[in-house]
Amino acid sequence: MPEPTTHASPPDGSGLTPCCGRTPFELPHGDRMTPEAEHVTCTASPGSDHWALDHDVHVFAQTESRPGPLTDEGERWKECRQTSKVMVLCRCGYFSGLIDRTKLESTVATLAAEHSNDLAKAQVSEVEAPTDRPGF
Repeated sequence: MPEPTTHASPPDGSGLTPCCGRTPFELPHGDRMTPEAEHVTCTASPGSDHWALDHDVHVFAQTESRPGPLTDEGERWKECRQTSKVMVLCRCGYFSGLIDRTKLESTVATLAAEHSNDLAKAQVSEVEAPTDRPGF
């Protein structure tokens, strides 16, 4: 009977093994985990054969609106403006809730640190605050 594979334990704040990118529940029955790198025998690379959550990070500005004045043609348009609140949403399920715009940079930095792969980190690091433009 072959020796069971020993995987690297997920780091704090992550649910995935850094050696093969799986959750502990996805590991084959009988495999082991260790926090000590010198005892890891897993040779798979993350993303080689398992499903992974997609990432697509967006920042949405909270807006408020009111009826605008009547135009010369008798029409009324809605006036919109952004408030001081934003929310960060990622396809993987991360949601910041409404936060102050001043906390956006630190929130995105935390999100990047929590994402386990380099592609997701790169995507998150490119997120910018919404510009001041009318809402729809």
